[in-house]
Amino acid sequence: MSYEMLDSKELGRRIKNAREAAGLSLNDVASRLGVNKSTILRYENGTVAKANAQLLSNLAPVIRVSAHYLLGWSDTPDEAAGVPSVDGVPLTSNECDLVMLFRQLDLLGQSAVVTKVMEELQRVKNK
Repeated sequence: MSYEMLDSKELGRRIKNAREAAGLSLNDVASRLGVNKSTILRYENGTVAKANAQLLSNLAPVIRVSAHYLLGWSDTPDEAAGVPSVDGVPLTSNECDLVMLFRQLDLLGQSAVVTKVMEELQRVKNK
């Protein structure tokens, strides 16, 4: 496959299909990327004249495809490099959101979260 960007219509089709497959609304995607819903809609409709590679790179894990797929460098949407996973199991959208929130905490906050998670795991074990 050549390293040329996809035409805007094909890019839009890939984005929309991946977003819908991930069960995400336009608003979900836009809020996770910090952009307007209309921006995502313009990409999906193929009306963006020149795609922003950084936006596509940020978008890829949100809609659970590889950046290479969105950039047109791969025909496979779910390349392992593009889908966040732990031990080979892909992360859900909620799990990705939790990681993003966790990263916004300072060390004290992160420590408190880890402590609470460990407490909850112990509670579940004791059921």
